[in-house]
Amino acid sequence: MLKKLIEEAVELRQFFKKEKAFRLKELSTELIRESALHDDKFKALMALIAYSLFKLSSKTHIKKNPKWPSAKERILKHLDNAILELRQKRFKDSETELQNAVEDISRIDSEISNYAFNTFEKAKTKLASTAYSFGLSLSQAAMLTGADKKNLLNYIGFTKMHDEAGVFL
Repeated sequence: MLKKLIEEAVELRQFFKKEKAFRLKELSTELIRESALHDDKFKALMALIAYSLFKLSSKTHIKKNPKWPSAKERILKHLDNAILELRQKRFKDSETELQNAVEDISRIDSEISNYAFNTFEKAKTKLASTAYSFGLSLSQAAMLTGADKKNLLNYIGFTKMHDEAGVFL
């Protein structure tokens, strides 16, 4: 289990470093599925980071901004540190490094994004809806990602998720 978690963290870092945005999106879906299956908030946090990095790194205006390279380096450093802490079985320290990455993601997003609503907050809602589609209750999905229930309910209402056959665990 730890070996797989480390591999996923390494993939997250590599996909971000190599600007493989759509692999980040796929990884976020894989991670949120596993986190829903096992009620794993650590993997949910990794999924949120992967999805947020997918959103940011797929926007040309962000990648071309002169602030992006240094922000990317800071985020990569936090991911490196998180992996190191995982390898040494220091889960709390690893989680702290991931939270530091979230802070840098949110900071650069607020500085150079074109949107008022933070990418990380949007990711919480989006991935909570994905967890909901995997069979979690609305409350469970919101708790797993930290999404606001009202935002989640509105998001699910605007999707066509209820018209499609769901994927169940």
